[in-house]
Amino acid sequence: MYVLVFIVSLAFAAAFDLNQRDLSMARLNKTKAVHPFLGMLLAFMVLVPLCFIGCLREGVGTDYNLYESEYYQIFSGGTAHFDIGYTILNKIIIRLGLGYQFVIAISFIFFIGGVYYFVFRHCCNYVFFATALLIFSYNYFVAYSLIAQYTAIGLLFVGLSFLFEKRYASAIVFSVFATLIHSSAIFFFGVIVLFLFLNHRCAIRLQTMIVLMVVFGILGLACRAFIPFIVSKTRFGGYLTDPNAQDLYGSLSSNSSIVINIAVLLFQLYLIEKDQRLLQSTQIELFIFLQFFAVFFSLLQGQIILMFRFIYYLSAFQIISLPIFISSVNSKKMQFNYCITIVLFFFIWWLLFPMRNDYYHVLPYVSIFSEIDIF
Repeated sequence: MYVLVFIVSLAFAAAFDLNQRDLSMARLNKTKAVHPFLGMLLAFMVLVPLCFIGCLREGVGTDYNLYESEYYQIFSGGTAHFDIGYTILNKIIIRLGLGYQFVIAISFIFFIGGVYYFVFRHCCNYVFFATALLIFSYNYFVAYSLIAQYTAIGLLFVGLSFLFEKRYASAIVFSVFATLIHSSAIFFFGVIVLFLFLNHRCAIRLQTMIVLMVVFGILGLACRAFIPFIVSKTRFGGYLTDPNAQDLYGSLSSNSSIVINIAVLLFQLYLIEKDQRLLQSTQIELFIFLQFFAVFFSLLQGQIILMFRFIYYLSAFQIISLPIFISSVNSKKMQFNYCITIVLFFFIWWLLFPMRNDYYHVLPYVSIFSEIDIF
């Protein structure tokens, strides 16, 4: 099922990119596009297969049953460990007389919708590339388990889009919504502050950026003594003592995540070294900072398991940061070569690490209509 859905979605994404190229040529030649609304149809068809199996899954994902039990806890008048926003979402669905499957569907649509809201507004010529990254970065499957967090991530993609458009009030509003859904999303307020700082000063030289990140890393390592104490006082304290959490989240975030995050960082630094004018872009500056954070948190996660929460935010942002970096390359041929190389790298990583070890228990696929579908 997964293979078929991914092929169909990627095929429509490729068709969308080709249609975008034709529209660009029509604008350049000042001619009328043959099918001006074809792009909207193709965009819709990119999302449909991905949402279809994500919304109709049953029991797929490590935390699926946990969220189900919490839903029925709320249904019976009890309390859940959810943050207030996600609790309210569950209560609304219960009040409307809808079942738990609607919680799954709405949460997944929030995530996929948020991702593609940003992609179609800021990376509309790289939809195939972004879709391949969504799948092969494993973020698509992690959303099957970390349901509330990825609902918040979808909202942050919308907030980031508003931030890049300098619609700061809207960005803050979506950041608040995301934080209410999952409290770890509060880190995005720091992203907003960083963007405003970068947007109101001259471009930072690459060497200065590296020095700043080394200093940050040293300070971060010094925080290992008191961060666990602070975390232990929150609802996430169980991650510090639960051996199952250590085995599950540590395996993906601390090992294979280090590989992918360092590789992405090196690629971004390579492009910047080739053309340091890229640092004149606030978006590029922001994404390189966030990728430094991704590497640092991946390394730190071995000591503080909760760091995996922040790693997934930063990993999800790679779905859009890499297309934006690629779009800055002048040569179309090099853009194509970079895209193919990166997709192949992620695909090989995807097969060797998460899929081979079935992280978050997404195999086999099971829908609400059948016992077990074909992989």
